[in-house]
Amino acid sequence: MKKTKFNLNEEIEKIIKKFDINNSWSGNILKDIKNYEQKKFRKNSFKRQDLKTIDFITIDGEDAKDFDDAVYCEKIDNNWKLYVAIADVAHYVDKNSNIDKEAKKRGTSTYFPGYVVPMLPEVLSNNLCSLRPGEDKFVITAEILINKNGEIKSFKFYNAVINSSARLTYNQVNVFLKNKTIVKDKGVIKNLNNLFSLYKSLKKNREKRNAVDFDTQEFSFVIGKDNNIKGIKNNARLESQKIIEECMIAANVASSLFIKKNKQKSLYRVHDEPSIEKIEDAAIALKNLGYSFTKSKIPNTEEINKIIEISKKRMDDNLVSTIILRAMARAEYTPKNIGHYGLSLKSYNHFTSPIRRYPDLIVHRIIKDIIEKNKSQYNLDNLEKIGLLSSENERNSEAAERELQSILLCNYAEKFVGKKFNATINTVVNFGLFIAVDNEPIQGLIHISSLGNEYFVHKEKKNILIGEKSKKVYKVGDKINVKLVSAFPSEKKIDFILANK
Repeated sequence: MKKTKFNLNEEIEKIIKKFDINNSWSGNILKDIKNYEQKKFRKNSFKRQDLKTIDFITIDGEDAKDFDDAVYCEKIDNNWKLYVAIADVAHYVDKNSNIDKEAKKRGTSTYFPGYVVPMLPEVLSNNLCSLRPGEDKFVITAEILINKNGEIKSFKFYNAVINSSARLTYNQVNVFLKNKTIVKDKGVIKNLNNLFSLYKSLKKNREKRNAVDFDTQEFSFVIGKDNNIKGIKNNARLESQKIIEECMIAANVASSLFIKKNKQKSLYRVHDEPSIEKIEDAAIALKNLGYSFTKSKIPNTEEINKIIEISKKRMDDNLVSTIILRAMARAEYTPKNIGHYGLSLKSYNHFTSPIRRYPDLIVHRIIKDIIEKNKSQYNLDNLEKIGLLSSENERNSEAAERELQSILLCNYAEKFVGKKFNATINTVVNFGLFIAVDNEPIQGLIHISSLGNEYFVHKEKKNILIGEKSKKVYKVGDKINVKLVSAFPSEKKIDFILANK
């Protein structure tokens, strides 16, 4: 049978259809898009502070087109004043407008290699709302005073207009942090140096409150002009990314406190503690790796960080992080504030990405209503429904992204059929072993039937497979030699067998 040639665009189309992701705009929205493009959009803006002389910068990935956050930092005595300016999407997108209704249905932008299904039309996401350098842009600004210990001392929020001084990438900023030569603008240099100093204080605060420090392996696909996968690139998290992450976390905390201080309801980003059942499963797997982890109680984040820290020294941190991540609850959107377990924060919402996340747009509208002294557009019932829908949309979008990633990995793995690898067992199930290849981002199954000429029993409590005659044991963390025997992209299946060295 002739093998079908892989076509990335076709695979993306199939995934979009399977996960019911809307990838077109209705006639009404197309009319609205035309109005935006022809500058027929007229709306009086509430009083705005003029921040155009401040050297704001955006720092994003190489391929980013929607720049929804810009940052600026200055030293004030022993404190830092951080400005986080976020695209004022709520100025352009009214509640219950055609575009708003569609954004609510989508809930989020969905990202595939080389292709995005945006939450908002491109005229907004990549043009009017994108904080491109050298252009006047409407924003909501969080002005936050942070002390040397990385603690938020005060905050204020207001409508503003900015003109970004530079669009920088994470790689550029990382190079700058090492040798200081890549950036020439003095104002931008000063801002970057201040942001880096502030980051060190925010990082100390993060460590002090014991936010869980997962440093999971991330990778991206290198797609050629023929739409085939040329390779896979490991994406280590750069210091420059962590600077922006910490600034965004500070803005998200401040926005939740600002809304609370003004006695308004909000949509929080919450993360519950893990369930005891999930902790029991993690404790068994970690015990097999030689870690002490109490299975009879919910651990605090300090205990989790200690295990991650030890695992980094033992060089099995990827596996340990994966096991602990499996035990974690999913983060969700809800008006009930139960705090964020992973970040160790009592109050947290999503404010910083209104171009690509619908809950952030809701938070913007709530903040604007406070700033502009209007009655809030949302009550508890509205927020409950939006939170449920947004959480569901996020899960669906992530599942679609993961499914395409699995198909691409299978496609990539096909060229290794017949090759031997060193691998690690990362999951034991009653029908075999799921393994991860050590030097490639490939994972797959060794079926129980290929483990040997005997019957293997799954001991659930110990999370092991054991041979009835030989008493040979397979457990999570074991290092084994494997041979890749087949890869089926259409089924998202990669099969291995045990191999001799």
